[in-house]
Amino acid sequence: MCLFNKKEFLNRLFFKKVELKKIIYKSLLANSFLEKKIKIYLYTIFLKFDKRSSISYFRNFCLITNWPKSVFRKFKMSRHQAKSFASYGFISGLRKASF
Repeated sequence: MCLFNKKEFLNRLFFKKVELKKIIYKSLLANSFLEKKIKIYLYTIFLKFDKRSSISYFRNFCLITNWPKSVFRKFKMSRHQAKSFASYGFISGLRKASF
């Protein structure tokens, strides 16, 4: 039972470091008072950001099985694990809908 994916953890750590810089460059590019040369220079810097600096790059993984598909955001578990945990009563407020 692995509690986290090391590669995913490092990617998220990288995103956390670069996120503020990327927001600053985006806001400067949206500024209409800057000269065109400066905007072009900022845009070239903005293009050099790695693809890992985008939040849409990440996938959610199940904390128990590291399964990347059908993960409930609220519980951070795959549907299989959520079903088994709910059937044993470990997740309060969640019950089986059909019998």
